[in-house]
Amino acid sequence: MASRRGRTPPTVTPLSSTPVSSAANGSGSPLVTSPGNEPVTVVHLAAELAPFARTGGLGEAVSSLAHYQARSGITSVIIMPLYKQVVEVATDLEPVSEPFTVQVGPRREEGRLYESRALMGNPGHGKPRILFIHNPEYFGRDQIYGDSRGDYPDNHRRFAFFCLAALTVLPEVAKAPVLLHAHDWHTALAP
Repeated sequence: MASRRGRTPPTVTPLSSTPVSSAANGSGSPLVTSPGNEPVTVVHLAAELAPFARTGGLGEAVSSLAHYQARSGITSVIIMPLYKQVVEVATDLEPVSEPFTVQVGPRREEGRLYESRALMGNPGHGKPRILFIHNPEYFGRDQIYGDSRGDYPDNHRRFAFFCLAALTVLPEVAKAPVLLHAHDWHTALAP
């Protein structure tokens, strides 16, 4: 098949979709390490995650990537907002941190970290750890980004809070070194 410029595109051989674990790579060592050879934890910050709360493909992409990494032997953690929709799906949430405060511009905002009891204990067993940042003022709404009138006018502040809150709890969530994966504009302030 010729491309628009008349050249034939190169043939691409797909990589195997079979996950590779550290045991399978023959070394017995972690797949992702720091320059000091310490295991690296991949932490995903995302506004959406299937099946908890999503509006499109972002939630599926984050879920698939983090689960693939975990099955491959990489310690993987996902942090997302605790939306009203999440509570409808994960009915067994419990706090895993004390309340904390972050400074968002001139405002001091309170948050707390939650985790589903059913999902606890999965890390290291082929599943990522999934954590939720609670702030009912920002995330206790009927929709993720807006309602029938349009986007929520404070989305910028909501996701600035989310980024700062995630960075605040990061030392409790993952030992250094951490590879921080910020998904889409909602988490752009974190890196």
